[in-house]
Amino acid sequence: MAMSRSNNNRNWSAAVEAGPVRLDKWLHDNLSGHSRARVRELIAGGRVRVNGKRAKKGDQVDAGDVIEVQGLIAAEGPAAEPSLGLPVRFEVAELLEVEKHWVMPTHPLSPEETGTVVNFALAHVPGLRGAGGKALEPGLVHRLDAGTQGLVLLAKTAEAFEFMRHEFKMRRVKKIYRALVRGEPKRKAGEITVPLGRHPSRPGLMVAAKPGVKLRGRPLEALTRYRRLESEGGVSLLELELVTGHMHQLRVHLAWLGHPLLGDDRYGDHADPGSRAFALQSSQLSFTHPRNRGRVTVSVEQFLDLAAAGRFDHAIRR
Repeated sequence: MAMSRSNNNRNWSAAVEAGPVRLDKWLHDNLSGHSRARVRELIAGGRVRVNGKRAKKGDQVDAGDVIEVQGLIAAEGPAAEPSLGLPVRFEVAELLEVEKHWVMPTHPLSPEETGTVVNFALAHVPGLRGAGGKALEPGLVHRLDAGTQGLVLLAKTAEAFEFMRHEFKMRRVKKIYRALVRGEPKRKAGEITVPLGRHPSRPGLMVAAKPGVKLRGRPLEALTRYRRLESEGGVSLLELELVTGHMHQLRVHLAWLGHPLLGDDRYGDHADPGSRAFALQSSQLSFTHPRNRGRVTVSVEQFLDLAAAGRFDHAIRR
């Protein structure tokens, strides 16, 4: 990416490496610290050009296209919040692993937002802002949905960030979850391999790419392994291995299996519109230490169990 100055305003430009992709999505992914709403404002205001021509809402860009944003004001980073006090489960010079609360976002969507894992991490590691990633996601090498509880891993240096992102990409990080689901899977253990895709008309929603299902874009290869640990009262406790790592993968795969997460406000069969938490826990991460290359396994302090079912399922509470 390149940055130039013109008439005391900052003109930002970069070349697209892979496509086709919607321009607004590409800009959101590449303009650190700028929200989707801000990206749409820039396009509507005529501040964005593709290959020298003014961009329009809905434009697609492809590999080799040059994108320019005129008069771009740099976004500020999020604030440090020491008062959040998240439990630290693992820390070395290169890495920080914390245990996220239910209903807590992993990172802010704007510089003004507070109460996220990133806000805590910036207070715990003041130098995190230079550790790679976007301005609103410093150090984050993976993410959890706000409704999911459990382990989040952050890199404290740029070198560790690049190493861990590569480890995730190569699927060398073992990600184990626990889930409470409705019903009892017939098989004690199995694999879910149905591909996933973006919903054609509802942004932010994923669907199982079954034959005949319309998608926005191409289907994505997805693999989830599951093992049933216990069942009682119409609820089962599952252990899940997230082999691939797509948005909402576990939630969509479990719904496709016919055993949706308790409390899931999007994919559950008895979704509670007022629910902000669902019964999914990032319970264990195993990864390679970026310095000594030894294997590290970190677990949550308390594993999700069947006793917690009532707090997630509105139908059960009634």
